[in-house]
Amino acid sequence: MTSNMLSRYIGGELRRYRDALGLTQDHAADHLNMSRRTMIRVEAGDSRISMGNLRTLLDLYGVTNEVTRHDLEIMQREAKRPGWWVRDMAVGPASYKLYVEHEQWATAIAIFASLVVPALLQTEDYARAVQTAGLGSSDPELAVKLRLERQHHFFARSPLPDMSVVLDEAVLLRRVGAHEVMAGQLRHIANFAEAGRYTVRVVPLDAGEFLTPEHFTVFTPIWGTPIACSEGVLAMGFHEEQHFVERYTRAHAVCRTAALSPTGSIALIREHADRYGQQGKAAHDRAKVPKGDREQRGR
Repeated sequence: MTSNMLSRYIGGELRRYRDALGLTQDHAADHLNMSRRTMIRVEAGDSRISMGNLRTLLDLYGVTNEVTRHDLEIMQREAKRPGWWVRDMAVGPASYKLYVEHEQWATAIAIFASLVVPALLQTEDYARAVQTAGLGSSDPELAVKLRLERQHHFFARSPLPDMSVVLDEAVLLRRVGAHEVMAGQLRHIANFAEAGRYTVRVVPLDAGEFLTPEHFTVFTPIWGTPIACSEGVLAMGFHEEQHFVERYTRAHAVCRTAALSPTGSIALIREHADRYGQQGKAAHDRAKVPKGDREQRGR
């Protein structure tokens, strides 16, 4: 199975070179002794082009820049290799696999979350609580396992993508799982941010007229142009059109402006983590008191 992202990029570049010369798809197809239908699939990224045919078309289109040719040849080789998400995520929505593929090829990622902690930032306990809360996978443990593997592959990259995360404070206030789960989750976010794994900002509840209920991500890939992804309760949508991408890019900028500074955000996250920790300890202490004693104290 090929990498759709890379095949689509290669196909798009070949189409752009062909259009610049005013050549038809029939002309290019005849030059390779292939059908026009196959050429259409190659340019759409639905069919992987061989290395020989790639070089032949680059020669036909007069692409002589060695760096450009080298990059396209690297992409052609990579497109032959199934990513870990293809090998290990044999089940699940195609949109989710596409999201992970964009994630793995990105050099910059901008995220806004208003409901739950983004997947790459989740702890195992928090991820499990999300999966068992109602709208998770039919196999919660498998979903958690894949989420952790996804994080492992992402944070093993060097250099890491430039990831900017903006959280609505409601994400910190909405308890998912036990108090201890939330305390651990928020400390995890703060620790990773302080370690430089990503930048996190929080939009406080008193930010004023601020309303961006949608969870969205803007990916800037190694090659090609940015793409935006919006996520709903049951589905996600990908937006490649420039005006859509610009809309989400502006929205993220608005979110950053409304948010606290990275330092102030980490302080607020730790404040909420401490509160959850104290609430969890209090609940634990109450649970150790015999029921009769609790009733006596309540009189």
